[in-house]
Amino acid sequence: MKKYLVFILLSAIFISCSREDGSNPVIPTPPTDALNVLSPKFGEYYHPGDEIDIKWAFPERIGSVNILLFRKTELKEIIAAGIKNSGQFTWKIPEITDRSVHYRVEIRNANDSTFTVLSDYFYIVE
Repeated sequence: MKKYLVFILLSAIFISCSREDGSNPVIPTPPTDALNVLSPKFGEYYHPGDEIDIKWAFPERIGSVNILLFRKTELKEIIAAGIKNSGQFTWKIPEITDRSVHYRVEIRNANDSTFTVLSDYFYIVE
């Protein structure tokens, strides 16, 4: 008897949730506010003194960003602060930068530090 009641209850719930027009439910599309660092990419290597183009994709509604350099989880340098969200910034790696394979660039909304994205790891070598 219990199995029969459970079956009836689940059937009623299923029927009440179905769409009247018989179409499939709408699957939401991903937000267009995608955050992405396009460059530097994983495994790319650079040398102190090199100029590299940091590129990112951020929603246009964000007016300005900060660019930060991390080695593992440690903030090593503020590359740029409060710059226009243009999607690109050219940075010259300082000569005194430690060599490591654990660098990442973070792009952060200048007005909301929770709106942020990290690049993949890249290398600064001899």
